[in-house]
Formats: sequence, C-alpha cells, structure tokens
Amino acid sequence: MLKSNKVNLVLALIVAIVLWAYVLVDVNQSSTETVKGVPIKILNEDVLEANNLVLLSTDYDKVNITYSCQRAFLGKIKDSEFSVTADVEGLKKGAHKIKLYISAPDDVSIENVSIPKITVSIDDLVTAEKPVTPVIANIEGDDTEPNILQLSDDVVSVKGAKTLVDRIVSLDAVLDASKVGTEMKSFTVPLTAVDSDGNTIEDVKPSKDNVSITALLFKKKTVDLTVPVEGLESAGFQRSVSVPKTITIKGSDSVLSSIENITCQTVDLRNVYEDTKIKLVPILPSGVNAATESENLYLKASVKGMETKTFTFSENDVEIRGVSENMPATVEDVKIKVTVTAKSDAMKAIGAEDFVLAADVEGLEAGSHKVSLTCTCSKAYADMEYTPGEINITINAEQ
Repeated sequence: MLKSNKVNLVLALIVAIVLWAYVLVDVNQSSTETVKGVPIKILNEDVLEANNLVLLSTDYDKVNITYSCQRAFLGKIKDSEFSVTADVEGLKKGAHKIKLYISAPDDVSIENVSIPKITVSIDDLVTAEKPVTPVIANIEGDDTEPNILQLSDDVVSVKGAKTLVDRIVSLDAVLDASKVGTEMKSFTVPLTAVDSDGNTIEDVKPSKDNVSITALLFKKKTVDLTVPVEGLESAGFQRSVSVPKTITIKGSDSVLSSIENITCQTVDLRNVYEDTKIKLVPILPSGVNAATESENLYLKASVKGMETKTFTFSENDVEIRGVSENMPATVEDVKIKVTVTAKSDAMKAIGAEDFVLAADVEGLEAGSHKVSLTCTCSKAYADMEYTPGEINITINAEQ
C-alpha cells in the first residue's frame, strides 16, 4: 500500500512539472500583432516657416505597424502607445523622401512598417490678398432675395503654400438667405477659399476667419434686356450673336415698379475673330442689383470665315539677338506654342516658316537670364497669341 502511494506521488510530481513547463513555454512564446492606421506626425514645421517654407503635401498620412512580443504582454499593449514621426527640419523647396521614426513600448519588437519612408513636398510660404465674394445660399421663393448692403472686408490676406494660394480666386462668404428678413441686419459669415471651379482649397490660413455682411430682403422682378452690339460685319467678317432677352433684378418695391427694361454696356466685336463668350455688364439704376440668377449673363458670338491654328516651336527656333562675339548664348529647353487666327483663305498660306521667334540679350552679363520673347509673322493674320512670353537664356563668360 505504501509503495503504491509513493508511485502515485511520483507520477503526480511528474505531471505537475510537465504542466508547469508547458505553461512557462506558452506564456513566454512570442506572438505577432498589427496596429493599423497609425497617424504620421510631422515635426519641425515651425522651422520651415521660419525659413519662409511650408509643407505642401505628403503621399501618406498613416501607416500600419507589425510587432511581436511575449504572449504575457500582448493584452496589456494599447494601440495608442505606438507613434510615428517624420522630421522636415532642414529640407529645401521641392520633393523629398524621408524616413519614418517609430516609437513603441519597451516590451515589443518592430517586425515591419507598411511605409518605411514618405515623400513630402515643400513649397514657398507666401501671403497674398484675395477678394471676398458674398454668396447667397438657400434662396426660397421666386419673388424675393437678400441684397447685400455692406461687406466689412473687400479683400483678406491669405497665408499658405504658394501652389495653393495661387489657385485661390475668391474667399467666399456664404450667407444663408433663410436668415435674412425685411429689416436690415448684420451677419457674421465664415470665409472659404475656393478655386476657379468652386472647389474648396484646404490648408491655407486667411488673416481672419469671418467677415460681417449687412443685408435685407429685396423684391425681385424680371424685365426686358437690351444688348447694343457693334462690329457685326467689320473687316469683312460675318459675326452673329446670341443674347439673353430678359434680366431679373432686385430692389425695393418703389424702385422696381417703374423699371421695365435694362440696357447693357455696348459690346464691341470688331476685334473678335473666333467663337467666344463675352460677359454682359447691365447698367443698373441706383438701389437696383442683378438677382443671383442674372449675375452672370453672356453674349455668345460666332464668327464665320475664320480659322485658328497652333504651331509648336522649340529652343532651336529662337533667334538670339545682341550677342557679344566672345560670349555665346544658348536658350534653355522650352516648348513654344503660337496660335494664329486668320481668314480661311489666308490660313492656307501660313506655315511655320513664316514665324520669327527672337530674344534680345544686348547689354546682359554672363549668367542665366529670363528674357522677353517676341514673335512675328510675315503673312496676313487677324490675331496671334504665343506662350511663354519669357524664356531662359544662359550667356557664357567671355573666352
């Protein structure tokens, strides 16, 4: 009996040791986990600004981090303990590929980072004044509309990357029409930077976030529109036009009651040689404005008997004038487009050989210079445009 108990005791001890060893190995075994969408923090943007530079863009703003650690620590590690930074100190204008720095808890090993490097674009930091444009939204009904009586700021300066600031055509101040009544009232309206297509431009800083607009509700009225036109048949060209017949205006009842017709400023077509649109300028009495739907009225002109053609030239086609004998000059790579408009018969005789592209460097010293480009055509034409207007020329030092 005693011998049997000893055997059982030994067996129990062995089982306990095996279980303890299993638990020990399992707990200390390494496990792998991934943290997704860790934001990238940009460091030292203030250093860029001190040098009149700014971060324009990055190709990635989040990364995934794969790490390993002992299973014992796995449940204790939080995603918030991981951070990713990118340092832009010392970078110049242009695109740069920079390394990401990973910060993680002490008990983990970083196995992989989905994006080890990112590309950042650095741009000039500029400030420019932009026009403020009141925009009326949520207009209800056909017979009334808010009228802007006063705008606190006609222009507001905007600070940001030159690429973005240059795209801004307006700072829109959107006024909610439903809040405007028949009594004059001032509203604080936020500003939104927009481009020529009406798209919002982010990451720029207006000097003020809001402007004040004073407005009240006006009556609307639709009246006849007269558009005087000159030059329909000048220089032997046949021109036809299409114009709106009416215009919707807004004002007080007493002012609108006597108005039945509005006349626009005269449109001169004598220098129009191709199909185009021309914005109309209505002559409005005091106290009367164009309603929103009539703020942008256009005359559409069609021209018969004219053709437009574009010719393309390179730096090799530019004649450099005024060059010193011992200081040769060269034109940097450039693509020049010349667009000419002429009568159909005359256009048939115009070829690339009829154009002379020239730049004058007389008096310029050795080095790189931006020089005005001129273009002439030996054949008869009605209109000509060319780009660019300036080219880069390098003058070598005297030999």
